[in-house]
Amino acid sequence: MNFKTISLWIFVAIALATLMDTLFSFKPITEEVIYSRATKEQYFNAARNSHTTYKVITANHSFYVDEVFHGTTQPGDRIEIKQSLLFDEINGYKKEGSANYEMSNMRIVSGYASSIAMLLVAILGFRFKNKVNTLVFVTQSLTLGNFIYLIQ
Repeated sequence: MNFKTISLWIFVAIALATLMDTLFSFKPITEEVIYSRATKEQYFNAARNSHTTYKVITANHSFYVDEVFHGTTQPGDRIEIKQSLLFDEINGYKKEGSANYEMSNMRIVSGYASSIAMLLVAILGFRFKNKVNTLVFVTQSLTLGNFIYLIQ
C-alpha cells in the first residue's frame, strides 16, 4: 500500500466514526432550560446583512436551535437532549413530551453530509486512482476540518 491509499483509509475511518456517532450513539439527557436568547449577528460589509441566531442554555449545555423552538421554549421548561458519545455534540433536542427530535443544520452538515461526501469520494478514489486526486484532497481537507471542529 502506498501513502495515498493509507491516507484515504484513515479518512474513511474518520468519516465512518463521525457518521456512526451521529446516527447511533447518543445518551438521552433531560434538563431544565435556564434561558434562551436571540442574538442579531451583523456583518460590516457593503450590503450590511444580518441574521438572528437562537441559543438555549441549560445547566450543562448551550446549543443553537431554530426560531420556532426558541419561540416556544420558556425558562423552566424541560427538554430532552440526545448527546453523542464520541464527540459530545448535541445530536437532537425536543421539549419533554414531544414526539419528534429536532437537529441543528450544522450537525446535519457535520455529521451526515461531510461524512457521506468523504465516503463517496473515497469510492471514486479507490476506483479511479490518480484521476481524482484533487477531489480526494479537497474532501480530505474538509473532513479534517470537520474532525477538528468536532473534537474541540
